[in-house]
Amino acid sequence: QRFQTLASAGNTSAGRMAAVADAENGDCLTYLRRLQEAAAAYEAALEHAGANQHSPTVATHRMQLGLVRQRQGHYTEAAILYEAARHTFELLGDPENTAQAWRQLGMVRKLDGQLLPALQACQQALYLYERQRNRPGIAETLGELGHLHQALNQLEEAVLAYRRMAELYAQLGDGR
Repeated sequence: QRFQTLASAGNTSAGRMAAVADAENGDCLTYLRRLQEAAAAYEAALEHAGANQHSPTVATHRMQLGLVRQRQGHYTEAAILYEAARHTFELLGDPENTAQAWRQLGMVRKLDGQLLPALQACQQALYLYERQRNRPGIAETLGELGHLHQALNQLEEAVLAYRRMAELYAQLGDGR
């Protein structure tokens, strides 16, 4: 609360610290499955961090709030938050987090029954993970793509994605 008081008085450093504290509270509340309180904490973190800024902190808070909204079943709001985070990460030249945002966007669209947009988002994530040679990211995304192709009755594509995923996990020594 001290940080918030100082931030309200115009202290920008205190504002950043208040944002960090709010995000930490959001993390804890999320782990406790107190999702409404977690959402409020992440919203406060965004407010203190300056939600209109293109910063990695703001984008990360949007991803965190998006995950809470996704868990609450508020898929449209989650998708908007993931999309905003993705845009910021792209502007900042951060391909790892951009890929993660694309993947989350794909997952929330899948949950919302939007299978083709989900497939397109996961394909974007896969492209970025492949460019980075991020084999765990590639493998996880291939699993999502396999599931989406299967749900779309694109069985040959599903088999190819699942086979490639299994090969990668074998190379990584992961027994999934």
